[in-house]
Order: sequence, then structure tokens, then C-alpha cells
Amino acid sequence: MNHHMRMVREYKKKFFIALALTIPIVIFSETVQELLGYSLPKTIITDYAIFGLSTVVYWYCGLPFLKGLIAELKKRTPGMMTLVSLAISIAYFYSIASSFIIPGKTLYWELQH
Repeated sequence: MNHHMRMVREYKKKFFIALALTIPIVIFSETVQELLGYSLPKTIITDYAIFGLSTVVYWYCGLPFLKGLIAELKKRTPGMMTLVSLAISIAYFYSIASSFIIPGKTLYWELQH
């Protein structure tokens, strides 16, 4: 199997893993709950569960973007990988802070975009 086909297969696998993990992340998102008019209890257990799922999405599924960021910055040619990496990193790290350190709404569900 050539490199391109392996890469396509790997991205498909990452996509379906991210899709499966996204469902509970979106369901428990405070913003989505407000938009759709429902409410689920917010507990430290749900915070840790959503944090854990989002961590897998960020590091496993976002790794190609983070690697692309490094490559773009080394070449001094920021592009789409830089933009996506910046967006997912801000959403991820702000959400960690608002889950465990400062008051605020999490943006874990924004990692999925």
C-alpha cells in the first residue's frame, strides 16, 4: 500500500474516532444545552469525563495539525495548519482552565469543528 493510501486510511480512522468521542462532548456542552433548550447536571465527574474525551480528540486526532504547525513555523510559512492548531489549542486549554481553575463556559465542543 502506498503512502497516500495509508495516510487516507489513518485520517478516516481518526475521523471516526473523533466522531464517536464528539457525541458525548457535544451533548454535555453548556453552550449546546442552552441553544437546544435542555439541561444536564454539571458535576466534577462530567467535567473530568469531557476533559478526558477532549484530550483524546485534541492529542490523537489533532496531532497531524500540531505536527503541521511545527513544520510551517520551521519554514516560516504559517498557513492552514497554524490556523487550525491555534484554534483547537485555544479551545482546549481555555476549556481546561474554565473546567478546573477559573469560572467560565468550556469550549471543548469547539475542538470538534
